[in-house]
Amino acid sequence: MNIIDDVLINLRTKRYLTQYDYLDLELEETQYMFDKYNKQFLKEYYNIDEPSEPKIVIPNETTMELPDIEIDIDLEPDDLQLKKLYRLLSLKTHPDKNNGSQESKEAFAEINKAYKDKNILKLFKFGLKYKIEINSVIIHECTTLFENSITDMKTKIEHIKKTVAWNWGISSDEEKEMHRETLKKSNL
Repeated sequence: MNIIDDVLINLRTKRYLTQYDYLDLELEETQYMFDKYNKQFLKEYYNIDEPSEPKIVIPNETTMELPDIEIDIDLEPDDLQLKKLYRLLSLKTHPDKNNGSQESKEAFAEINKAYKDKNILKLFKFGLKYKIEINSVIIHECTTLFENSITDMKTKIEHIKKTVAWNWGISSDEEKEMHRETLKKSNL
């Protein structure tokens, strides 16, 4: 690889991490709004003030329990990718190589925690935060992991926004009345 390829790969990595951070915030906001809309829906449609069991209705489907929509990326980096990145970052931040500074101790502790958790995205973010140049080969090997993580988060957000409770929360009074009629016909 030449220097232009290295720069391009580093820029793509920054884009992936920025997009991931944005989607992480969007998912958190969407979950918060869904909880609010679901309570409103249950209160206005079913006359339930505090549900003991969450009730979610997805159009044209049956009632189901609240799905687990916490960020749970089921994409494990392979151990070789993780070790390469960990070694690079730990060598750059090790307290012995940085005169035992407090900042290097904290940075090294962060890296160790991310490594133990097998959180390669945090390791990449850490590298960007402390301006540690990450080998373009490592970045290239992790491209699929980044893309799959982003797709996973988008899917979770889309799933939440398909629920009747979400649509109820963003509907006008007239639209709510139409939803009532549709739900009555569906026996929900």
